[in-house]
Amino acid sequence: MSLVGIAGCSEQVPEVTVPAGMVHGEQASPSAVIRKPHVAQGCNLETVNGQPVASLPVQVSNGQIALSGWIAGQIDERGVLVGQTSLVFSASPGPTEIIFAGADVHHREDVARSLGEPALSAAGFEAVLDGSKLSPGTYALTLKRGSYACAQSFSLQRGN
Repeated sequence: MSLVGIAGCSEQVPEVTVPAGMVHGEQASPSAVIRKPHVAQGCNLETVNGQPVASLPVQVSNGQIALSGWIAGQIDERGVLVGQTSLVFSASPGPTEIIFAGADVHHREDVARSLGEPALSAAGFEAVLDGSKLSPGTYALTLKRGSYACAQSFSLQRGN
């Protein structure tokens, strides 16, 4: 599988070396490294209903909609990606916002390697949604993980 449209953060992950025995009250090695919490950035919507996203807006129907891709986010001091993935559909025009939370997590070693951030191996997601919950129209789709919202948004169009 190839990566399409990866946007990533080029800044180095901050690290702190601490003396042995100072890691959360546990015995640590003399060279224990604790990562400072930080935010890894980037996301990508890669497939809709099993087909690669080739152009926007993506056309969807009123049946099941299967979306997959990856989203970065907050990484804690243990080097773990935290927060639940959600997909936010915002209708245009108007303030309609529909949030689908609880996408399944899929391992993405390719994303972790490409962005140099091991925690992003847990950045993959797959969500199966009921398209009938979306009224016909065009939606901006924003991918979120916890409090992190990806700056890149995607456009989906639901026909009649």
